[in-house]
Amino acid sequence: MTEQLDAQLALRATVRAAYDADAIEAWFQPLVTAQGRAFSAETLLRWPSGPGAAPPVVIQALAELGLLHRFTLRQLDRALDLVAASDRAGHPLPQISVNLEAS
Repeated sequence: MTEQLDAQLALRATVRAAYDADAIEAWFQPLVTAQGRAFSAETLLRWPSGPGAAPPVVIQALAELGLLHRFTLRQLDRALDLVAASDRAGHPLPQISVNLEAS
């Protein structure tokens, strides 16, 4: 039981440090037509240098730390940045999906 609690506390500390360092990233997976033109993208949570925790585990830790709302806003900002950059580049992205956690 103690080992499990220690592991959970260590994960929370690692997630907190990653959040503070902005190391939990938004990656965008494009959805493309058969002709290869992107028509949408899905935002995916990635933590390239993290401990290999699955996204639901990271989301749970963010919620337990009281950071989920701020993290969600950060992800939405990144998605909107992608839409704006696509527009500026002449490749408008008519839609983007961002997975949100209900709370």
